Amino acid sequence: MLADTHNILYKQLVMMVYRLLITPVFEVDYISKEAIELDISPRGIELTIFELLSSGCATYPDIKAALTEAFASHQQTSMISRLSDDSLYKTLSLLRKRNLIQSCRYFDRARSRNFVLYANTENSIEVLVRESGYRRDHIRSPYLPGRYSYWHDMDLTKVVRTIKRDCPPYSYFFGLKDEYALRRSAEKAKKGDLYPDLELHLRARSGDEYFFRIEVQRHRQRVDEFARKLSKHRNNLVLCKDQALIHDIADSHVYVDNNAIFAVIDDFAENGLFKTRWLSTNGQIVGLRYSG
Repeated sequence: MLADTHNILYKQLVMMVYRLLITPVFEVDYISKEAIELDISPRGIELTIFELLSSGCATYPDIKAALTEAFASHQQTSMISRLSDDSLYKTLSLLRKRNLIQSCRYFDRARSRNFVLYANTENSIEVLVRESGYRRDHIRSPYLPGRYSYWHDMDLTKVVRTIKRDCPPYSYFFGLKDEYALRRSAEKAKKGDLYPDLELHLRARSGDEYFFRIEVQRHRQRVDEFARKLSKHRNNLVLCKDQALIHDIADSHVYVDNNAIFAVIDDFAENGLFKTRWLSTNGQIVGLRYSG
């Protein structure tokens, strides 16, 4: 009799956990109440957030802008005005408590202000892949940057979003691996091994394939060391904070002329992978070139 009671209690507990796991985290008091009323599913809103974070960490304004764009594409204009900061903050808090996103507060010294970055977790990536069919090679590793390297990571997020935006109109299939994924997949990774910020694989409809190593550089420290990294591999796409930094790398004591082409990151984000003004080390404008 006692054993039967234990079995019943155990089965009830299992069902409670199961319902907890499959229930979307949006509470009716928050966004889901509005979403159901306007025929935007709570899980769809979650997936929109996870998809945005698949390119890398994002700020609160980034997330709100992505949801606004999603509502606009569904012609749910009234939902846009009803998406309050209070409801969205509560929703993000619920996702964080369920370990479906992670966040960290940073301090921007240049602007003397605090801000928060959000990122996916392994759990949210599993949900995104399983429920939306999102490709794993379109997803960056789920991590938050260090307190002094957040600008570099936000630049990488900008780069990945640009690639995702640009490849479909040009009928290119693509895959991405960031530095963390490359280290994990390396058979014999050693301390001191150099990996690019991103590895980009492009495949045209013709079947032609191209592999690029993407580097983002914001600072002038250790320019010679960075140039040596470029000199070891071909087909480097180097995105710099400004034109002056491109000249510093080109004027370094390390020969990188045939190994890399350069662009300013803001120009890349605006004009895209295929229309950016790529520069050689001597300052000449070149196309997106590839040497097999």
